[in-house]
Amino acid sequence: MRFALLSLGILVTTATARADSRGDALLARARATEQAQLAALAGTTLQMQTRGTLRDGKTTHTLEAMRHLAVGSDGKISNDFVWGKIDGESRDEAGLRQASGAPKKPRGQAEALTVALAPLTAGDVDVTPVGPTAGGYLLRCDVRRDAAVARIDLVVDVNTGKKLAATLHPAGKLIKLADRADMILTYADDGTPAALHSLFAARVLWVDRAADLTTTRLR
Repeated sequence: MRFALLSLGILVTTATARADSRGDALLARARATEQAQLAALAGTTLQMQTRGTLRDGKTTHTLEAMRHLAVGSDGKISNDFVWGKIDGESRDEAGLRQASGAPKKPRGQAEALTVALAPLTAGDVDVTPVGPTAGGYLLRCDVRRDAAVARIDLVVDVNTGKKLAATLHPAGKLIKLADRADMILTYADDGTPAALHSLFAARVLWVDRAADLTTTRLR
């Protein structure tokens, strides 16, 4: 229920919320909290599992994948493909993207969860206080690096500065043609991604394509 309320708050108030006098102080608190969380996560590798369905015209396929999201001892964040399957058959990362209708990944492009793990302390993300929203305070994070997301609308806890939930806005030309491109993320108490629900729908070359995927942290 809390996830639904936070998500609704992000979607409804992004355009209408107005920063109040707490904005700068809350942003500073949230940045300090994220920095402390990242320090505690140094040397940690998270297993992020994706499961869901792909629709290509009238045909539906199942997708499974595993990635490792890690924070190095030096604080550097990495996000590595481990394995993927379409209808139970193994695919490499390129094959998985092709089967899902996603364009070829540009070399060096950051994954969505790579950016979402540390949007407040990254040097290539501009953060602006937006205002109070359901369940917390809304911060707009504009991504300036080459990444799978162009913007993150992030809700943080007013008292602790911890990341609670976010709406991720995908980047790329294909996304601009999509009829739907929703990415809703919830965070665990330690600041790591807990669950990401992605919904995409588009008509490509007269064929309706869609994806309904959920990525969860196994550990």
